[in-house]
Amino acid sequence: MRRVAFAYAAVCAVVIAVGAPLVLALGANPWIPLSLCVLLSVVAVRSIRRLGHLQQRLWRVAVSARHLTLLNVSQRQRTVGWRSVTRVEVTDDGLVVVARRENDVEVRLCIAASFGPYVDVSHHLVELAERWGRPIWVDGRPLARLDLRALLSALHPGLSAGSAG
Repeated sequence: MRRVAFAYAAVCAVVIAVGAPLVLALGANPWIPLSLCVLLSVVAVRSIRRLGHLQQRLWRVAVSARHLTLLNVSQRQRTVGWRSVTRVEVTDDGLVVVARRENDVEVRLCIAASFGPYVDVSHHLVELAERWGRPIWVDGRPLARLDLRALLSALHPGLSAGSAG
């Protein structure tokens, strides 16, 4: 990504360095090269951000009874042991495994809901979290504090507390 960002910056610099004096020499309005500079800068920032997001996309998840490993598109691997996991968070955007390293640094491993086998992986991770006794949070609240009756009635308004199916 750094090579792409550097190449884009070099192209922008050449366009501005050649274009601005050329436009001014032709007697045109000086706002044209300034607006071109602003436009190229905005495109550069958006492109670098988008490339960063694409580079961080999850490519592979390896789950074992003792470790969780995530590998992204740029081949960066992040691994945490289940002993260091402090909680598993389930949100609308995906699943986040929060762990603490030995040096007390928090590590957040994110699995987006758009990840292909998200449903299978998330079920497996929640089962492993329960097996290891790690708390599971849903939308910022511990699972134990959720009112499932209110949640189910919101999902199925026709159901009451005493009715079955």
